Amino acid sequence: MDIRTASIKAGVSERTIRRMIKAGTIKATLVGSGPHRHWEIDEEEVAKLGKSEPAVMDGLVASLNATIAMLKEQLDQKDRQIRELHVLLQQAQEQAARMLPPGNHHERRRRWWWPFAARQ
Repeated sequence: MDIRTASIKAGVSERTIRRMIKAGTIKATLVGSGPHRHWEIDEEEVAKLGKSEPAVMDGLVASLNATIAMLKEQLDQKDRQIRELHVLLQQAQEQAARMLPPGNHHERRRRWWWPFAARQ
């Protein structure tokens, strides 16, 4: 039976069936070649799924919770790195300000002769 039929019989989504195949909860074989490949699932596997669905779902929920915890830790780590980079940027800007003399450095006054000097 294919994934769609298995999902209907088990009462779960096709995505859940694919996750279960990937996790090894359901044994399935890849049939066909090239673009016509598809998963074939034994009916006994789907019957087992119906009987042990809460346990399977608990395993999936635990796996998803672990993934969420890992992603939160990575996000916290990136936030710490961003804060450190902000401090370094501020220090670099302060150092640059100390090195330059006071006044407006970005604005140069053009002299009356500037077009002639550019031609040389």
